[in-house]
Amino acid sequence: MNGSDQSRQHAVFDRLRQAMLSGAMPPQTRLPPSRVLAEELGLSRQTVVLAYERLAAEGYVRARHGSGTFVAADLPDAAPPAAPGSILAAGIPAPELFPAAAWARCAARVLRRLPAGLTQYPDPQGLPELRQEIARHLAATRGLLADPACILVTAGTQQALRLAAELLLDPGDDAWVEDPGYIAGRGALAAAGARLVGVPSDAEGLDVAAGIRLAPAARLALVAPSHATPLGGALPIGRRLALLDWAGRAGAAILEDDCDSEFRWQGKPLPPLASLDRTGRVIYCGTFSKTLAPALRLGFAVVPPPLLGAFLRARTLADRGPPALTQAVLAAFMHQGSLAPHIRRMRTEYARRRAALLDALGRHAPSLTPLPAPGGLHLVVRLPQGSDEQAAVQICRARGLAVAPLGAYHLGEASWQGLVIGFAGLPAALAGETARRLQTALDRARRGPGGRVPRQSSRRG
Repeated sequence: MNGSDQSRQHAVFDRLRQAMLSGAMPPQTRLPPSRVLAEELGLSRQTVVLAYERLAAEGYVRARHGSGTFVAADLPDAAPPAAPGSILAAGIPAPELFPAAAWARCAARVLRRLPAGLTQYPDPQGLPELRQEIARHLAATRGLLADPACILVTAGTQQALRLAAELLLDPGDDAWVEDPGYIAGRGALAAAGARLVGVPSDAEGLDVAAGIRLAPAARLALVAPSHATPLGGALPIGRRLALLDWAGRAGAAILEDDCDSEFRWQGKPLPPLASLDRTGRVIYCGTFSKTLAPALRLGFAVVPPPLLGAFLRARTLADRGPPALTQAVLAAFMHQGSLAPHIRRMRTEYARRRAALLDALGRHAPSLTPLPAPGGLHLVVRLPQGSDEQAAVQICRARGLAVAPLGAYHLGEASWQGLVIGFAGLPAALAGETARRLQTALDRARRGPGGRVPRQSSRRG
């Protein structure tokens, strides 16, 4: 077995072990048949079989002849505890779907030829060959015609937002943010001293008219026109044109966060707001964290020409950019045509996992009401009336279910209680048991002082 096979075997072993230790897979739970789990994960059956054998050898599971493999009643005492957030974390791609073999071949090819420039300080704007590939990718997948000379390679979307906030905002400037909205994004604006103006975000995304009423002279707006976080609203054409019109009249900039537009489950993919911009108001921000892996720390911004010089100066003073070797490998990966089919495979698998979780919630967690999820890698579910959102989150996290409170995405008070749960990292074969554990955790959060679930809130509907 080569190193790649061993790492995949360990990943399967570790994920199942953490699910057992966290309580997501309680004692006597039957593990999915090895063939089923292998198909779900896109691995060889032998890899899963070896992971099961290791779990058995270390005392985590017991095999019953003719019946299957079951979680042991007495898990090893010396086993390390599972890290909170092992499953259901929102927006995190599945690590086992990373195209390790193709990436390794590209890395080997880059290292064999190793141009001298790759061992020096990187170009602060990003490798020209990567910027060229990003421009081609945007034209083919998003219909956005971007000049490679206006693309800035960043360490993920977050760095692009932070650079823009530092350059475009003075302390005390008003900045629109979606409410509810992207937590880390508004943190980047707050770090630059902005006064955050929470603009209501509904089923159609940012309410532009409300933003104009609240802060007509804002200097910047942070929006996700194709898929607002976390509720998933998408700006219709009327709001898009109104937003661009306001920015032109106010002399404001628009930061377009397009981090997970590749994953749309209902309707056709929506074009970027930047494709409608004719006055250089939109800074388009994208990332490879969702399509490949967050650990790569690679993203990009398409910057209007008048702002590019300031961005490059700020980037040079900050960190000069992501490692050139990593950029070169990504450029080779894209140039050989590997990114597009990889995204198609991920889209197919994530659609399967999304459907499995929705079905499992309906069957095993009937007290939760999922909201429509037209895109992205997470679901938002409404808690029953009278629920304690924070208590529910704490109990879920203690059991390794990395749900997030909907309230955390709001600047002010939320009008209803809910949870944000990810599905990308949850194999379809584990959806049923995970939904059952989620319902059990929520029932515990709703227990009254005497340890009983209050009569009104215990109804199922």
